[in-house]
Amino acid sequence: MAFVPIKDGEFTSTIYTMIKENKFTECIRILQYELQRNPESRAALSLLGYCYHHMQDFIMAAECYEKLSELFPQHTDYRLCHAQSLYNAYMFPEAVSSLALINEPKMECKVVKLDAAIKYREEDVQNARILVEQFDSDDPDMEVNLACLDYKEGNFEGALRRFTAAMAQQKVDESPASQNQLTYAIALCHYQMHNFPQALQMVGRKKTK
Repeated sequence: MAFVPIKDGEFTSTIYTMIKENKFTECIRILQYELQRNPESRAALSLLGYCYHHMQDFIMAAECYEKLSELFPQHTDYRLCHAQSLYNAYMFPEAVSSLALINEPKMECKVVKLDAAIKYREEDVQNARILVEQFDSDDPDMEVNLACLDYKEGNFEGALRRFTAAMAQQKVDESPASQNQLTYAIALCHYQMHNFPQALQMVGRKKTK
């Protein structure tokens, strides 16, 4: 099926409207057509990468972000998106290689966080902990990540303390999904410690949207 090209000046707004309507499959087809006309279109490549990522086609998303990072090397956020997509595709060595190409100090925090996540999935708990301990001391992710590492090592009491502390630090306007993740993590710790009544109590506290 042939597509009628979107008018100049309306391309991005048209695609954004379709994305808001969750028409990702249609967006991908239009963006692929646009790239046939203009293979180096930054807008088309970045939007296509976003659509693939939302559809959880992380390998295709990685291809888009890799091309963007090659075409626009000054925008290191594309390199980070490339590494993130590879991580989501469980291509850990490739993700680490991509991260190694990011040298901007302003990206260091995000690079360290993704590198820690990679080490965690690779079961390299020791190096994951070293990286997590490099987070800013006031970063709320630090306590949660250390709790996850404690849990993975079987230190359920330590994990429970950290998850509980993270729950106490949460803002009142945190999304229900974020609160539920911590509630579930606390319940798991109680379960592993055979505190079954407390585990059931935490599960009962899960919030709905």
